[in-house]
Amino acid sequence: MTEDDGETAINATATFLLETQNEILRNDKRLLNDFLPLLLTYLKKEGTVRYSPYKIITQVAFEQPSALSDYAGDIISLVRAGRKELAASLFHIYQVNTKPFNESVGVLIEILERESDLRGIMLTVLLEVARDNPSLLVPHVQPLIGYIESPVSAANISMILAEVAKDNPDTIYPHIHSLREAMNRMDLLKASVPTVLGLVGRRSEQTAAEVLKILRPLLDESDQTNVLVALQEYRNLGQMDRDLLSEYIPRIKALSDSPQQYIRNLANVIVDYYEGRDLRSLMDKIEEQNRLIHEAAVSVDALKQYLDNNIELLKQFISELVKRLPVPVRFSTEGRVQKVLRLHFICARQGDRCLYPSDREFTTETKIWNKWLRLAVSALSLGISVMNPLEGAALSQVRDAYDAFRGEEDAEFLKFVSEPFLTSSEQDSLVMQLRDAKFFDVFSYDSSIGNWVCLMCKHES
Repeated sequence: MTEDDGETAINATATFLLETQNEILRNDKRLLNDFLPLLLTYLKKEGTVRYSPYKIITQVAFEQPSALSDYAGDIISLVRAGRKELAASLFHIYQVNTKPFNESVGVLIEILERESDLRGIMLTVLLEVARDNPSLLVPHVQPLIGYIESPVSAANISMILAEVAKDNPDTIYPHIHSLREAMNRMDLLKASVPTVLGLVGRRSEQTAAEVLKILRPLLDESDQTNVLVALQEYRNLGQMDRDLLSEYIPRIKALSDSPQQYIRNLANVIVDYYEGRDLRSLMDKIEEQNRLIHEAAVSVDALKQYLDNNIELLKQFISELVKRLPVPVRFSTEGRVQKVLRLHFICARQGDRCLYPSDREFTTETKIWNKWLRLAVSALSLGISVMNPLEGAALSQVRDAYDAFRGEEDAEFLKFVSEPFLTSSEQDSLVMQLRDAKFFDVFSYDSSIGNWVCLMCKHES
């Protein structure tokens, strides 16, 4: 028998044994641990039949990757040497031993550049490295950006660059115009590259201004996903300085009437922030107004006098609150022993096909009456009753409802109303109650009139 014949016979015997013993090896941890060095030695041999050892190692990597933890470096070297079938095991092995991968980022990049058919696998592994140690990818940004216009790699490259930009925006900054050109050439990137650019923009207000200019065309996209992604970065970068948003606010205001709810909501959030109506600004105003009213509420008459003297200021303030939380037009009580407060809402537009005109109210009950009455003090008394007057004095109406629950002592009532404006968490509890009552299924906020309208009237408008 020649030397070649002997090698062939050995390979054939080894292949037969590995095929027949595959399941036994994978199910016996002790035997597997003893046998792994031999499998790897066999894989390093040139000109041998390697399918069976490949099969065992890839199956072990999927089922029990910890068994291969000590061999991570060997397997990376084998993939580099051309044993491409082992590449599928790299992602699983990374989960149990990251150190050899962190030490071999240059090798992983080399494999990525050389083996086009392994691009997807290698980028998946590199993304894991970027999430854990983004600084290791910094020296390799240039070659990575070269793959961003491939449909196969666009998503992973964008995510890798985002991780690097989050950790070190200066590294990506020199490439922002290359990323812009890539977006212009490939529509797929318009949903992912803005996130990278937004992270780079955080390095300074000057860079943020550059990024917002690059993102401006996306606000006119027909693809609503692209519009939404761009708006998210306008919101994020605008938090650095609201003046950055100045030239874009007209377009963003136009988007606040978009038929797409998510775009409409986000545009409204940005406009509210720009105009000082964001929740943070609102909470500061709430604390200040509560302090002023608390100081004024030495008697019911003094409270009424304060409201009368400051009605224009308070009316504007309440209009901001109403965007978040609709206010009942009136209250009623039921029950003699266990009283229930009923909330009555009507449509503010009252169109021809209105679901809830003045004579057919939307009504729901509540047991958290104290929060609703405090809302009434702040809204009915201070603003809504002036914009849409009710019969009788609004404060008297609230007082009547309060008396039905708690008694008629002026001191107790004054204490109750001395801080009428609800905190954010208190507002949230009322919003949740209305959501449970299906209020938001039939009403929506109409920015054109600054109040809540039924869906039929909203449709008419």
